[in-house]
Amino acid sequence: MTTPDSAPPVIPDQPIPSEPSSRPISHWLRLILAGNPFYILSAVLLLYSMRRLSLDARIFSDETSLLSGY
Repeated sequence: MTTPDSAPPVIPDQPIPSEPSSRPISHWLRLILAGNPFYILSAVLLLYSMRRLSLDARIFSDETSLLSGY
């Protein structure tokens, strides 16, 4: 039976940086491009434009009279 004191210390494979800014710029560029922040932005802009179009009174002014039959 082993005791916790006799276990060997755990040595990490790579040193853990103390500050996030110590990483090279290529790491941050790769992270941004892999995360694709423009995907979220394009979805927000698409929803915003659809809302603007559906609330615009100039586009759908004739349809109400055509639907009512008068």
